[in-house]
Amino acid sequence: MRIVYLANSRIPSLAANSVHVMRMCNAFAELGHEVHLVVPDQDVETHQITDIFQFYGTGRDFNVHKIPLPNNGRGKKRVVAAAMADLAQELDPDLLYARNLRAALVTASRGLPTHYEIHQLPERHGHLAAALGYIRRKAEGLRSSRLHQVSQLQMLYRIGAMGDPASVFARLVDNPKLMQVVTISLALKRALLLAYPQLHGRIAVAPDGADPPRRRPPQLPCLSRGVLSQLATSASCIQEREWK
Repeated sequence: MRIVYLANSRIPSLAANSVHVMRMCNAFAELGHEVHLVVPDQDVETHQITDIFQFYGTGRDFNVHKIPLPNNGRGKKRVVAAAMADLAQELDPDLLYARNLRAALVTASRGLPTHYEIHQLPERHGHLAAALGYIRRKAEGLRSSRLHQVSQLQMLYRIGAMGDPASVFARLVDNPKLMQVVTISLALKRALLLAYPQLHGRIAVAPDGADPPRRRPPQLPCLSRGVLSQLATSASCIQEREWK
């Protein structure tokens, strides 16, 4: 099966979300699938790293596609989301999995069955109207040499992908091509169902995990065995309550 994974992570970077994305793609590939990770090319903080697979400790059994950010103009990440969706369409996936909200809305709007992973309730920004007005005016004033960028912004505005995360997610939820929303906890699933009851039957829970360490981690001298025992008991109680 060909899987295309759309993410907004900096690859490579020091951010935890980038580790999660790379490990997810590695896991899909180890199951025998053809995997394509599509991300914006925004790794300025780790530009000296040339081998991203070695950096993350993953296998080299999946493909990483980086979409360049526009050189100038507002709405860079929005334009990149559209370009990511363009590439996803060209790759013709059997499964499209996204951690980029705007790219997910574009792919769903183009008729591609889309699965979207969410880690928190989408936020609503109060300054949205002013920001959108500025972007529209900026787009209208772009030179003819950047007509493609203008058309991408216009397309994003038309489908509702230029708004704040809450409004974009609401558009995605109402799109029949959103096949499933993947949450990382039962608590988030319940919160989503309260806010978006139309998601009933379309939410899967897949808690974050971690690979076991290859060697035993060093003991923490500042914590006594009794404190560690209390922490373990507390964590167990929290986990038990959440999964009930």
